[in-house]
Amino acid sequence: MLNLVEGKKHIIIKRDGREEPFNEEKLRKVIDWATEGKEVFSNKLLEGLNIKINDKMKIEVLYDELINTAVNMISTLYPVYDTIAEKLYLMKIYKETCGLKKIGSYPHIKNFLKKGIKYKIYDKNIIKLFTDKELDKINSMIDPNRDLLFTYKGLAIFYKKYCKNIGNKKLELPQITYMTAAMFSFYDDYYKGENKD
Repeated sequence: MLNLVEGKKHIIIKRDGREEPFNEEKLRKVIDWATEGKEVFSNKLLEGLNIKINDKMKIEVLYDELINTAVNMISTLYPVYDTIAEKLYLMKIYKETCGLKKIGSYPHIKNFLKKGIKYKIYDKNIIKLFTDKELDKINSMIDPNRDLLFTYKGLAIFYKKYCKNIGNKKLELPQITYMTAAMFSFYDDYYKGENKD
């Protein structure tokens, strides 16, 4: 168990503004998932995070501190922390981008395209060239598990630099970015010129 300030129960502020007592069990569940149940790594992360937990802490800040704790433990001796940090960061961007609580599945690509067209991120004239059947086929080729092939640093750079934004919020998840780039490249290669019709 974490040794918080004696006699004081820390409050965590949720994303919707609600306040609730800090729950170590919920935190450990997330950490155990990232460490694949390896208790020695879970305990090290909790130990490193302990000093950073404070009263009235926002849940987003707590989660960022957890990721930073894992990142700071990456070394040639313990490269496993890179995988742990990458998984934790992946869970963060899934939650913040699409409200997903688990990794391994995305919303249908049509959801991203519809939103992207609404906010003029994607060219609707190109997107409408694809039929619903083609979009279903494209969606079936998206494998969210490929997100796990990134290193932590690779994922962080890719997400921040290449995944498109709507204002200060991200529109895309990594495999959506790859797929939309492929779709637009297909348009450039196929629909322009002699195949335009």
